Amino acid sequence: MNALELDFALQHNNSNGNNEDILTLKNAIHNFERNYLQMILQKHNWKINQTALALRIDRSNLFKKMQKYRLKV
Repeated sequence: MNALELDFALQHNNSNGNNEDILTLKNAIHNFERNYLQMILQKHNWKINQTALALRIDRSNLFKKMQKYRLKV
């Protein structure tokens, strides 16, 4: 289990039976995408072109996502 999977599992461990600590799907996707982008950016030493190529997205799209998630070089 990698760090993202562990973080997701810990956030969703609902031992008392209520739903107060369960993330909405939108928030779960937001958290995953932010963490994933940060991980891939770090892997490529925060180089936008290399990261965009690795993700197979346009660099302008990556830059917009970085702004959305407040990820700074």
